[in-house]
Amino acid sequence: MKTDRRESYSQKRQTTFVMWAILVSSFLSPLRNCLDKVFVAPVPRRPEPVPDRYIVQLRTGLDPVGQSRRMAQQHGLSVGFVYRNALNGFSATIPSGRLGQVQNDPAVLLVEPDLIVRAVSQTVPTGIGASGQR
Repeated sequence: MKTDRRESYSQKRQTTFVMWAILVSSFLSPLRNCLDKVFVAPVPRRPEPVPDRYIVQLRTGLDPVGQSRRMAQQHGLSVGFVYRNALNGFSATIPSGRLGQVQNDPAVLLVEPDLIVRAVSQTVPTGIGASGQR
């Protein structure tokens, strides 16, 4: 009698294990298919400087439009975009040999190379939401 109970208990455990295995695999199978379709773009290269192109940051309180015009005439710059909000300054093409003069101008706080930066995207399969969304 005890042997029958043990066999019955053992058989129930095996059946329970098989049922759990089927249940778990049925949930994981669609997830595996989704994960196979995830595409992650390669890591972008380091930013590349644009030849003779710089971002000129001006000292606080100076008018970037007026200063960019003055410096264009004085130093032979070709002014690009004038920044009024993100920073006080402008982008410009500075002729070779004039970079030192621009850096030493009393209105200039900082001159940095203009860089090419590339964005990287990631494709996520349908049904996968952003982290934290419900």
